[in-house]
Amino acid sequence: MDSTDDMQLFVTVADRGSFAAAAAVHHLTPSAIGKRITQLEARLNVTLIARTTRKLMITPEGRHYLDRARVLLHDLRALEHGVRHLSNAPEGEVSLSCHAGIAERFILPMLPDFLTQHPKVHVRMMLSDHVETAESDGADVIIRAAGAPLPNYVSRKLGDNPWVLCATSAYLGTHGTPAHPHDLTRHNCLSVGPSGATRDKWLFKVDGKVEPITVAGNFGGFANAVYAITRGGVGIGRLPDFLVRDDLASGALVRVLPGHMVADPRAVYLFYRSADPTPSRLHVLVEYLGQHLTRKLEKP
Repeated sequence: MDSTDDMQLFVTVADRGSFAAAAAVHHLTPSAIGKRITQLEARLNVTLIARTTRKLMITPEGRHYLDRARVLLHDLRALEHGVRHLSNAPEGEVSLSCHAGIAERFILPMLPDFLTQHPKVHVRMMLSDHVETAESDGADVIIRAAGAPLPNYVSRKLGDNPWVLCATSAYLGTHGTPAHPHDLTRHNCLSVGPSGATRDKWLFKVDGKVEPITVAGNFGGFANAVYAITRGGVGIGRLPDFLVRDDLASGALVRVLPGHMVADPRAVYLFYRSADPTPSRLHVLVEYLGQHLTRKLEKP
């Protein structure tokens, strides 16, 4: 095996959670998998996986290596696929499910260019803020904020997913600007959530600890809907950075309690159906969206 094979073995162990499960995928023995990982760690001079008698845990160094390994393996597959299909014009239908806010802000403006480049590729777009819905619909490509890989999908990280607390200056001028997270209990707080609940718990850093604060307001719903209501001056919204970035820069919205926000552990991912070989129609869409969205989601 070469270093690329070892890299793939490590990714499989991380995804499957054990040497035995990874061994079944690669048709090797668990001891052979363990030996290859040990050799990889020796070559890198770091511990990638902390072994205990009960489970395997990815170390911080291992997590960093894992993120980079996924990108490198994806790029290698994309390179090989691209060379194989240079002479084949992609055609056929690809289903794309994505977060409505990402679609409106980024994907819809860029799709005309993609469709012009690939006129025989037909994109069927579905808008949903829920990964589960996209999976059940059998989407070929899913773009969402997520904290873990999806079964039967290849994952590609596009960017982090910071959330921002914000309101209009008019709202803050009338109701006051919160100086402490506990002040939010006296404000109209607008929550993003699948059920549209108007009560929620937001996490904040208070005195060096993470503390949940119960908030309530007169509106809750999908991110795009909460953005529109927040933009209308009704209350304080907790929203993804990519939705409000331009408004914060222009002054249309004002950041609230920035020093107390807790980072969202999820990131924005592009998931696409695992297939060998990947159909060219799927390959070109994944590459186009991956390259363009990564640049768009990067903070200026």
